[in-house]
Amino acid sequence: MKKMIIPVLVTVLLSLSLGSLSASAAMFNLETELKSDAGILVNVDTGTVIVEKNPDKQLQPAHLVHIMTAIVVLENCPDITAEVLTMDENIFAVTNYDYPGDLRNSGIKDGDKLTVKDLLHAMILQSAHEAANMLAYRFGDGSIENFVSKMNAKAKEIGVNNTTFTNPNGLYSVNQLS
Repeated sequence: MKKMIIPVLVTVLLSLSLGSLSASAAMFNLETELKSDAGILVNVDTGTVIVEKNPDKQLQPAHLVHIMTAIVVLENCPDITAEVLTMDENIFAVTNYDYPGDLRNSGIKDGDKLTVKDLLHAMILQSAHEAANMLAYRFGDGSIENFVSKMNAKAKEIGVNNTTFTNPNGLYSVNQLS
């Protein structure tokens, strides 16, 4: 009986201390002013908004586009190391873009063969637009527009409201907002 008392006491004490940590996280006050145009920090355990600034303001989603592209690809590719795609500059290269300083690529050349995993790495780590386009074309069943429809459907499914994707690569588009 005495052997049972110590583990029970330790469990109760741990529970109480962890409970107070959760309460202190929910009551956290950010002392620094947010420098961005908008932002929100939510305790996902409680749903409590900890800090917010213009939470409903629609802005360009930037790299969130790459994250959504990766989510849709990962949900549609059973083995990212086995599937290999071939670069076709006529389909995947970004041309006629008004802001060439925004273009990022990883130097993938016409005819290069890369796994889906390699393309995901290029897209996420280097913001490689040609990699995003290759992935979108493949997992949009030969249509980047089909892939963008999947991105928008996924956004609605996970509750990302007031978001519209217009491309898989994150390049500026007046209608691409979140």
